[in-house]
Amino acid sequence: MPLVPPDIPAISEWRPLARGGFSVVWQARQETLDRLVAVKVYQRSLISESEKRRFQAEARAAGNLSDHPGIVTVYDGGILADGRPYLVMKLCSGGSLTPWLRPENRQSDERIRSVGVRIADALATAHAQNMLHGDVKPANILVDSYGNVGLADFGLTAASGSHSADGVTLAYASPEAIRRQAPTELSDVYQLAATLYALLSGNPPREPNGHATSLADLSAQLDQPVSPLPGVD
Repeated sequence: MPLVPPDIPAISEWRPLARGGFSVVWQARQETLDRLVAVKVYQRSLISESEKRRFQAEARAAGNLSDHPGIVTVYDGGILADGRPYLVMKLCSGGSLTPWLRPENRQSDERIRSVGVRIADALATAHAQNMLHGDVKPANILVDSYGNVGLADFGLTAASGSHSADGVTLAYASPEAIRRQAPTELSDVYQLAATLYALLSGNPPREPNGHATSLADLSAQLDQPVSPLPGVD
């Protein structure tokens, strides 16, 4: 099915960049400032007024975090006529860190360590403002035109349902998400550690062979130790 660009005032020249199970990301031009931006449209429609108010509050909070260099800048946000929420963000032309998982794109330990420090600081800043991320993974860490990384999708649980096992990538899900418990700051820390493990090895810690793991299998593995990475300091 072909993608249909959303109708957002003063935004044009739509081009699809990425499509996932929960959202579509477009490149577009913000006409008022004549600049290219990324527009993320969530596929989950918000029906109730409480959901819409929650998204708007979360979008404002995410925008207020944008001063941190490790967080992707949010310019604007809103809700389409059909109830789907969207965000207008800085366009990170380098894409996400997902390609780093492939052997031919593997980065040095030092480079991955620097990513970890930057994203950990971003999470600490958010946690100090009582915000959780809930879905830290390579696909949500983006690279701008200068090679700097930033974390996207901060705290938008109303839009994505990310604070449950139904709304996160299971390979990076925290024990709380798998057990369907309330998330904490440690949930974000766990996901960041799983992300760094994957960037170093090519696969998430609970999927060492690259094969997707079911929720039941993950639940059974939670109390088992994670295999060390050979050759990594």
